[in-house]
Amino acid sequence: MKHIILLILLTLGVWAEEVGVPYVDKTQPHGSGSAFLTSDSHYIYTYSNNFLRFFSTNPIILLNTITIEDEDFINKSGIDIYALNNNKIIFTSINGGIGLFDLSQKKFLKKIKSRLHNAKLTKDNFITVNKDRTVRLYETSSLKLLREIQIPKYKKYAEYSEYREDVSGMFLGNNGQDIVVLTDARLIILDAKTLDIKREIQEKFGVIGEVAVHYGISLDQKRLYDNGKYYFDLSTYSIFASPKESDCYITNRTFSETSSHMLVKCQKINEVYEKINVTKLFSIYQFQKNDWLIITPNGYFDGSPESRKYLYMKTPSGESVPIDDATFQKFHKQINLKD
Repeated sequence: MKHIILLILLTLGVWAEEVGVPYVDKTQPHGSGSAFLTSDSHYIYTYSNNFLRFFSTNPIILLNTITIEDEDFINKSGIDIYALNNNKIIFTSINGGIGLFDLSQKKFLKKIKSRLHNAKLTKDNFITVNKDRTVRLYETSSLKLLREIQIPKYKKYAEYSEYREDVSGMFLGNNGQDIVVLTDARLIILDAKTLDIKREIQEKFGVIGEVAVHYGISLDQKRLYDNGKYYFDLSTYSIFASPKESDCYITNRTFSETSSHMLVKCQKINEVYEKINVTKLFSIYQFQKNDWLIITPNGYFDGSPESRKYLYMKTPSGESVPIDDATFQKFHKQINLKD
């Protein structure tokens, strides 16, 4: 009888992990941090707990770790990184502003104080938006300010000085040609190269103004979701009612892509996907004390010397136990982006 119940539980998927296959116990403390895949697909950069790491991708090998000691970008919340192809990294912090970091010199070349809400690295420029609807366009390699605008307050509420119309998010639209800025009253479409306002959509999107709104773009980058109840078509800029499709969306922060791959944050974990079929290739975990781990959906993994302690497996009885030596030997291997 016991074996019959076990078989039923496995068939119904009560245990998501396969018996004997390594997985990360997500109840263990870990920091998701930030991660970025360079546009040439050659490198992945990660940042967590003041450690900046960079990896080659074929195979994935840790090349170097740099400890960041600048007070504007250590022990801060909301830090993201954007890797450039000229050996530089752009850091952003909700409280610390923006910094241009040189990997070879291991120091910040430039810092800009700003209480930014969100940022986007486009093919041509670096764009930031503040809560007060100030949008700035920077030249990427030097962070030279090219243009700055403040989106006017929504006319309907302009006379109410106590109403601020805060920014809720910023996304790319129209295949990267536009910037979609969301406030708690409307959507504003900007030209990504000039910041000219192209269109405003004042139709209510989801439940803006009533409850906290959480946005995310579908993994095929065609739809912007509002709490999973509505979606905004990023090509036609039309709003439709729709049920939630999945638990993984491209969020405001930490997104990068190449012609064939994309790196997104799904449920606070950085994950790399193959773009055409939207297939997850591996997840990137960053732990305390400089530990890191990369693991594929079928359990193959690589990581720092101490990362094994974060790996578990299911026994035939459904119990979670640390992986044994035989499982470690079977599943420990170098991971390739192309695989």
